[in-house]
Amino acid sequence: MAQPDEPKKDDAPSAAPAAKPESGHGDRRSMLRSAGLVSFMTILSRILGLWRDRLMAAIFGASGFNDAFNLAFLLPNLTRRLFGEGALSSVFVPVFSERLATNRRAEAFRTASILLTRLALLLFVLCLVFVGVSMAAVKFGGLSKQRELTLNLANWMIFYCVLINIAAVMMSILNSLGHFLAGAFSPVLLNLCMILSCTIALDWMGTDAESRIYVQAVAVLAGGALQLAMMIPPALSRGFKFTPALDTADEGYREVMSGFLPTIANVALFQINLLMDQVIATVFIPEEGPVTMLAYGNRLIQLPWAIFSLSVATAALPMLSRLWAEQKKDEFARGLSTAVRSTLYLAVPSTVGLCLLSTDLTRLFYGTGEFLKNDGEAVIRTGNVVFYFALGLCFYSLNAIMARAIYATKDTKTPTRAAAVSVAVNITLNLLFVLGTEMRESGLALASAISGAVQTAILVRAVYRKLERRHMGRAVSFAAALVGGLCLGTAAAILAYRFYARDPSQEQVIAFIVAAVASVAVLGGCGDAFFAKELGLPSIFTRLMGSGEKDTSAGANLYYGVPEEKWTTDLVLYHGLFTTAMASTVMGLCVWTVRDSLPPEGHSFALVFQRAIVPVAVGVFVYVMASSIFQSREYDELKAAFGRRRKPAPKA
Repeated sequence: MAQPDEPKKDDAPSAAPAAKPESGHGDRRSMLRSAGLVSFMTILSRILGLWRDRLMAAIFGASGFNDAFNLAFLLPNLTRRLFGEGALSSVFVPVFSERLATNRRAEAFRTASILLTRLALLLFVLCLVFVGVSMAAVKFGGLSKQRELTLNLANWMIFYCVLINIAAVMMSILNSLGHFLAGAFSPVLLNLCMILSCTIALDWMGTDAESRIYVQAVAVLAGGALQLAMMIPPALSRGFKFTPALDTADEGYREVMSGFLPTIANVALFQINLLMDQVIATVFIPEEGPVTMLAYGNRLIQLPWAIFSLSVATAALPMLSRLWAEQKKDEFARGLSTAVRSTLYLAVPSTVGLCLLSTDLTRLFYGTGEFLKNDGEAVIRTGNVVFYFALGLCFYSLNAIMARAIYATKDTKTPTRAAAVSVAVNITLNLLFVLGTEMRESGLALASAISGAVQTAILVRAVYRKLERRHMGRAVSFAAALVGGLCLGTAAAILAYRFYARDPSQEQVIAFIVAAVASVAVLGGCGDAFFAKELGLPSIFTRLMGSGEKDTSAGANLYYGVPEEKWTTDLVLYHGLFTTAMASTVMGLCVWTVRDSLPPEGHSFALVFQRAIVPVAVGVFVYVMASSIFQSREYDELKAAFGRRRKPAPKA
């Protein structure tokens, strides 16, 4: 991460006006580069995670053993969200970053040491209590074999809580110090341990399915130990000094704890939401495997979410915390806008692609072994889960960014209120869809998407108020232009596509081109009308005829040919949303066309791979090309952030 400006430079009257934009631009570029590193490592981790799930699907299928493992593994992940990378880190990073930004490095390290010591002791005691209660329940509770298996697996994996939560806090320390590699790579170690256990160690405890599932629990513990071990060397190399301490009088520790309770309530609500999905699936869906199908479908959605949204949010939190601490609200708003635009630039096309290829991608990753029983019923049902989860991908992505932006301002209550409303909506819709329809686990996924949208609306409104933006009329006009353009453009595309594709002998590429032109023309026209009005430009027809004036000064750029000063933070955001929507529309039509032109699915891996990957590869290429043609700011920013930086020429 870029270091904070030197106080002397900020105080210099002649340097201040020019330095601030450069500093902010450098912060945002550094954030994108850090997010890119996290994304790359996340891609590696998630691909290995999907391989791990594929191996487990082939070995255990959508069975009670797999359900028991997923439910037991839910508890360590719950504590990780509460104490590690979720609630605690969200409160700790702003406090730790503020001390680093104000040259109180020793105080920051002391606060971190106290937090690590007390957290380790607390979690270890809680794990011992859980094991005692669980063993008593198994012995005297008269539970079913399925429930006993779940608790026994949880007893093995519960101490993963201590390892992963300490590792998560260490990752927050490293991120605040500008090091993202170790934290981003550490999940790879867990997946590798579980993959190795599936491939070479599965028979160590027996050859039956119940004995084999315990090997995976041991692999989880080994993965947690390796993750924690990986954090220590880079922390020490960057000067972090750990001194065991339990002093609750430390000012930084008290500040973290004061914000922790509201934050833990927020994350606890999210985890209760997730747990209720699992419970409702177990109780109200009579068939075997709904928990596994829900978990596998969710993990496919987690791939783009973690790569794009969580990576940007992880990189943005330290930067936003520092800017808010330094009272640079304009730079805070620009940094947040960059994070939102970059996230949606990648999340929107992912949503379109996952909806179109939900079943094909599910068959590619999970269509093997026991998971293909009963004519691939588990694959089809998991594909439906992926489709409905994908509808909420943009909302999940925005929630990760917006919540961290609010935490950076040290407001821990607003995200909790938003989460409470979201949980209430989700549980209500869960029961409605599962009991009132035939959607089964797909209804749970749809309920999550809708409740995610509700939470997004609340968080966006809260951030809008904190930044004291009062352009409500402009926001309403933009929303009307975007929604109207999307609806009319989609209708035009469908009508054009169906008209030109009705003849089987007709080349489908012609239908695709006509549909793409129709949709982009309508959506682009709505967008152009909005931006022309806000920027004070003549209509598009006047500009095309060459009658409009164009700024050719050195301060002008390619975006409508107007100086950058006219592009306020909210207009830049709106421009990003419009170009993303247009490029995603073109990409979606292309993916649709390519998928329908491929041979029907078969049982061979080559055909399954072709139907899933070829449309994705073509879609990525088309999206990049369309982004360039539509002059997407996000495309230019990412290219600048990750392009090769030339070394300055030596002075004569």
